[in-house]
Amino acid sequence: MNRKMPAEPAEANTVSQLQPGQDIKSLTLRLIRLLAEQQERADRLERLSNAQSAALLGRQFDAVAELIHAREPVVTELQHGAEECRAVAEAMIKPLGTTHRGLGSAPATANFDRQRAILAAAAPEHREALETAAARLDTTLLGIERRDAADQTALKTHRDDVARQMAGTVVTRGAAQAYGGLDAPLGVVYQDRHG
Repeated sequence: MNRKMPAEPAEANTVSQLQPGQDIKSLTLRLIRLLAEQQERADRLERLSNAQSAALLGRQFDAVAELIHAREPVVTELQHGAEECRAVAEAMIKPLGTTHRGLGSAPATANFDRQRAILAAAAPEHREALETAAARLDTTLLGIERRDAADQTALKTHRDDVARQMAGTVVTRGAAQAYGGLDAPLGVVYQDRHG
């Protein structure tokens, strides 16, 4: 008998897939998988960020612009992934009777309390893997953030240098025009003399 089994739907990472009462082990495993996907995205962003820094250092501003453009879809993917992670984490800590909004008073404290609540809610056999995945992702994203801040400072410095050069060119051009224009032969033409 050649009976076909219905194909299992591919598990997409959507908030709508969260089931009320879903067991904590499957939520924990799902969060670990989502963090691994986020890490892949962060690694791609890190490679682009490194290339951007190198291009900036080499003063290849066209390449910098292209890399900034290439980063946009990766950043968007990271944002969507973060929403997924947040939804799964909320589903994990909801049975504890808290949400991340009610934990802690300061943002840093609230984030730390939220992470503790998620780890406490996680399946015990997967807590270490969850903590390791989250720490690795945090480290990668922090490195990107620091590099981007340095790049932004370098770009601002370059922009200010170009603005100063342009201002100097305008002053020079104005002075040249006062003495006979840019197309005039070299030499000074005074207002009170005919030349």
